[in-house]
Amino acid sequence: MVTTLRGTDAGAVSRLGGLLRTTADTLSGDLAALPATSPLAQLATATADQVDAIGSALQVHAQELAEAAAAYSRLQERAAALGLIVTDWTVTEPFGLIGSDVAARRGVERPQVQAQADRLASRLARGRAQLARQLAQASQQVARASAAAR
Repeated sequence: MVTTLRGTDAGAVSRLGGLLRTTADTLSGDLAALPATSPLAQLATATADQVDAIGSALQVHAQELAEAAAAYSRLQERAAALGLIVTDWTVTEPFGLIGSDVAARRGVERPQVQAQADRLASRLARGRAQLARQLAQASQQVARASAAAR
């Protein structure tokens, strides 16, 4: 079973991306009634292009979320096999008494598992940051097209 990452829903993100791409396609189809050189047609074309690009970016991000959730589940399984716990990207030892050999093994393994958790969290953060940059860029491009259409 794949553990869902808190605050994410890859399926919902993918559906939103698909909806945006469908909307962009519909808008592009509706442009046939407008003269291609009109400011409104140019604005609508720019908007459709950006909505499609963001829909595509959301679908890519949804795939990244699904892959991250699977990797997180594998990380939790690895940690559990070592007697460790992963909570919100932090690897800890459970409370309780253990033998010195188990404590020594956990002491060696915990930093390695934590490094893996850190890499996974970092990869997820980079994907989110890239998506945020794409959204900001699309917003700026639509704003420029809107200003030009006025």
